[in-house]
Amino acid sequence: MGNTESINAIFEQHPDGLIPKTNCLICWNSIGPKEWTICNQCNIFLHSDCESRYRGTRGYCKCPHCQGIGTLGSPRYN
Repeated sequence: MGNTESINAIFEQHPDGLIPKTNCLICWNSIGPKEWTICNQCNIFLHSDCESRYRGTRGYCKCPHCQGIGTLGSPRYN
């Protein structure tokens, strides 16, 4: 399990949530809070919208970097 230092190395704190300290792998634009998806296998970040367009009509998610199937996830906000 990670610790605060490892989380701070990957994310910046924002009033609306965490923001990845990297750009989207697909469009290379910065990623805002509540709009990102991460690959739990290779730790790349994408905009949720970019991932949806990349997935197209497939009924499953596939990482554009490592090609892992079912490895993408998003933050949970209530």
